[in-house]
Amino acid sequence: MSKELEQALINTTKRKKVVNERRLRYNSDTGEVIDYCHVDQTIEWNEPYILIHDDQLVYPIRQRVQDGKLADIDTAIHVYWQETPAETLNNNPYFCERELE
Repeated sequence: MSKELEQALINTTKRKKVVNERRLRYNSDTGEVIDYCHVDQTIEWNEPYILIHDDQLVYPIRQRVQDGKLADIDTAIHVYWQETPAETLNNNPYFCERELE
């Protein structure tokens, strides 16, 4: 074995393993998600963040950070059911007895 190869093998075993973690930055007042990325574990951040799993899905529009956890919030803007403007038979909205004015 050559000296260069032996030295290279020694250097690879001495390397420190870089441990990454996935951090999610958020607005501390509102809890809104700003962004998320993988960062070396030794790097310090001054901004508020939480740690999340690599396989966790993040939806900034419908999720907020509450009590240090990522939580879903209700952002529905549609109304899927409204009471019918008619008299119905035995609370059956598909059978109309008569229309109301």
